[in-house]
Amino acid sequence: MKCGTVLATLAAFWAATSAHCEPIDYTVSPVSDAQGPAIRIAVGFDGDQDGETRVDLPSRWAGSDALWRSLSDFRGRGGELVPPSTEDPEHLAVRHAPGARVTLTYRVDDGQAGAPDARDYEKARPVIEGEWFQLHGEGVFAMPSGRGDAPARFAWGAVPEGWTLASDLELAAMLTADDVAHGIFVGGTALRLHEADRGGHRLRLAAVGTWDFADEALLDWLEGLVASENAMLVQTPRDFLVTLVPLTGAERGAVSFGGTGRTSGFALSSTANVPAARFTRLLAHEYAHRWFGGAWPTHDDTAADYWFSEGFDDWFSARAMVRAGLWTPAQWRAAVNEVLFRYAASSARDLSDAELTDKFWTDPDAMQMQYDRGQVVAWLLDRDLRGRGSSLLALLRGLSGELRPDESAIAALSRLAGPGRVEAARVQAARAILPADLFAPCGRLARAERPVYDRGFTLDGEDRVATVRRDGPAWRAGVRPGMGYVRRTVINWGDARQPFAAVFSDGADERELRWLPAGERIIRYQALGDGADERAECAAMVRGDGLEPAP
Repeated sequence: MKCGTVLATLAAFWAATSAHCEPIDYTVSPVSDAQGPAIRIAVGFDGDQDGETRVDLPSRWAGSDALWRSLSDFRGRGGELVPPSTEDPEHLAVRHAPGARVTLTYRVDDGQAGAPDARDYEKARPVIEGEWFQLHGEGVFAMPSGRGDAPARFAWGAVPEGWTLASDLELAAMLTADDVAHGIFVGGTALRLHEADRGGHRLRLAAVGTWDFADEALLDWLEGLVASENAMLVQTPRDFLVTLVPLTGAERGAVSFGGTGRTSGFALSSTANVPAARFTRLLAHEYAHRWFGGAWPTHDDTAADYWFSEGFDDWFSARAMVRAGLWTPAQWRAAVNEVLFRYAASSARDLSDAELTDKFWTDPDAMQMQYDRGQVVAWLLDRDLRGRGSSLLALLRGLSGELRPDESAIAALSRLAGPGRVEAARVQAARAILPADLFAPCGRLARAERPVYDRGFTLDGEDRVATVRRDGPAWRAGVRPGMGYVRRTVINWGDARQPFAAVFSDGADERELRWLPAGERIIRYQALGDGADERAECAAMVRGDGLEPAP
């Protein structure tokens, strides 16, 4: 194999990132056989010079483990395959001539045990249904050990008749193996693909399923958010893909939606009963990962740094919602107050940063606290910088140009903000005692209180009522142990001030019961008062108008 075959325009990139001659080639092919629908993946790479190349298989990601279980039927060309063993199922090896070109192929099967459901969906595991599939790269791709930074290429294999395929990697000019592993891949006969050219960059939407809004509306919301977030950071928009796939569960009242930032896009999953307003907020957050955790890397890709990559993202994208016209300043204030209440009510409020990191994937409150505490850090740092004639947004505008070689975004942020200022904000955020003028000129923080959300009953594993809090609102509404839980009819998003309603069965009869899901515990917290958010100077501050230079 002669390196002269490498395209000249990419030679410098490859030479800087890999000691091997050719890039790693990834090919993804949908297949169907007697075992059912599946995906066939081929990985071509130059073998190591010692004649044996160790290959890492998918293992752990996003709270899921043993991801290699979805892979089977390993085959090798160009060398002798040493398959995974019972003792080491996360690796295989290929023996070959020194530096020889090797191709590894394998089968990927569905990892969800049925249609992806809101109750137990794991995004890391492949979804392969009869009419569509979705793959997150972390859950399916093998990689030669230690070559995450190596240049790579991606291609689709043969496309079945009537199928549509889409990946964010189709929009990327240069890739590394890590980029491929962080990609999203969807396809099938049920896939709808839309593309719009917005000022020289492409926005694409690949969707399966139906919601109460049109695909075109989702694309329009994305366009507004892309324009707003790039304007806020003085950046140029780039090609981007959004994927949206359905989760079952809406038919019984379950609600679930979430997203994951990808190499050149993001992947959404949702039950069909999620309203448009929830999607726009999620779109804003996920697009902002272009910078937070993307162009602005953290120390490592672990929960320890999520206070920045997730929490600062929440701070920034909430403001982008106002700039894009998808929120009013009053809606931004309401969102701020939800964070303040959630922070005060959280069981993880007093956990240290190390404890939050340790529990991130196993404790939902600890997971949310990383986002919320990071957003509080951003609020405090922004107030500090505005008091010095600048702002956090002004500092972030210059962050990309100020990053030093091998410097993390957190280290650069700390350096640019001034000695000790970021750490001081983190310490104050952990104490959760906030200055009354934190959001000036948008009003002052004042004491408030409200009950925690508690629906008042529990279910067993067969959707029957197991326990009911005696004399609580659910009990007074008529809920009793042994009743069947049929479906929820009102979705109140965990707000104790809004009614909860569901259909229960008692023998042959079904009836809807309704009550306010207020728990016995009352939370006292700081809240941003009404009115001042409508002032012009408040709206300008939230949108990021009239920025001063970073200090």
